Amino acid sequence: MKRTLFIAVLMTAFNFATMNGQNINEKTLEQRIEAIEDRMAIKNVVDTFSTLADTKEVELQGLLFTEDAKVVNYAEGRPTTTLNGCREIVKAFGDYLATTELTFHQNGQQTVTLDGDRAAAVSYCTVTQILTRDGRRVMLVGAPATWTGL
Repeated sequence: MKRTLFIAVLMTAFNFATMNGQNINEKTLEQRIEAIEDRMAIKNVVDTFSTLADTKEVELQGLLFTEDAKVVNYAEGRPTTTLNGCREIVKAFGDYLATTELTFHQNGQQTVTLDGDRAAAVSYCTVTQILTRDGRRVMLVGAPATWTGL
């Protein structure tokens, strides 16, 4: 058991020590700092997007994305909705948020793959919503959503 755990920890450490198949020690300090800054900027976009959803400021959400941005929602491990481009994202989120009284996002783990001036990210987000159905106020806790192609 201890040997298996040690091997798992060693493999995890090896995975963290490489970036896109390149040993982290082969990158300059400047390149590593730039990668950290890029990852922080992507996290900030996702967190700001979630906060603007909570305040229903969907037009401002659109300013966070490029024209070719992509949002994929998952339920039970399968994609349920794919939104392509900031116009489609703004319309879909605006239409949906209009049906809710309150919305709260809680962002969790995130992985980012950097490739030059492009990046892909997977960010988990659990959404809690308060709305009225059949005259009753209900609370829904949604499946995690992921954002990719940032």
